[in-house]
Amino acid sequence: MIFLFFDFLIKKVKALLVPYLFLDITAGLYETVISSKIQISSIAEVLKNTLTLHCNVGANWFISALFIGEIFLYFFLKYYRSIYKYIVWIPFLIIPLYYPFSTHWINVFVRGVIAFTFMLVGYYLKDYYKSDVNKRWDVIILSGTLTYVIAMLNEQIDFWCSRVGNPILCLIGGLIGAYWVIGLSKNIKSKLLVFIGQNTMTMMGTHMIMFRIVWNLCSIKFFNIIPLLTANVYGEILIFILIIAANLPIMYVYDRYLPFLIGKRK
Repeated sequence: MIFLFFDFLIKKVKALLVPYLFLDITAGLYETVISSKIQISSIAEVLKNTLTLHCNVGANWFISALFIGEIFLYFFLKYYRSIYKYIVWIPFLIIPLYYPFSTHWINVFVRGVIAFTFMLVGYYLKDYYKSDVNKRWDVIILSGTLTYVIAMLNEQIDFWCSRVGNPILCLIGGLIGAYWVIGLSKNIKSKLLVFIGQNTMTMMGTHMIMFRIVWNLCSIKFFNIIPLLTANVYGEILIFILIIAANLPIMYVYDRYLPFLIGKRK
């Protein structure tokens, strides 16, 4: 039985930890180079941040949370007892009572709990997500509207800081939002979107760097000319599209030449 766990663990290390190390270290080294602080101490700080899960790129916390959540889910399904379904939700539901947490490592653990909770509910509801009911446009409009309403009702959510607002609304909103996105994607046939979807790991690890680059360029080219773009949805859409466009070459290079470093097989 222990060998089965190690087999599972090796797979998750390849799929999640290797990409985390690669994406976070390269991002940290990039920031070091552009800041003109290329010193042994700076490089050591990059490595320290990565290994202690302080993340040189903030969004990379998500990868470590997925890894922890996968471990929790493995043992839950392996040693499942009927009583577990009544008590397994408690840690997630009481997060707001104890936030903010006192230490970094408690935050790391709680992020894993958050990831596990959504994975577990997704496991229970997978047949509903696979069905084509959410492909209907009336269901898409309804689920999209509900996602927006719940987002407006809930407090600010920030998983990096283990902040879920109202946990019930957070969970329901996340599940309905996923249902909406999956349904919408079933109606859109696009090789480009498929490619982006298959390379979200790269997007996760590079989009914040691309955001800073795109923001600086747009501030020179567009925002200084049309200041209103910084305060409305059109500017946000523009930034969103440009970030994806800027990431496409990186996605292609990593997918084509370095797949094993972003969690893919050769």
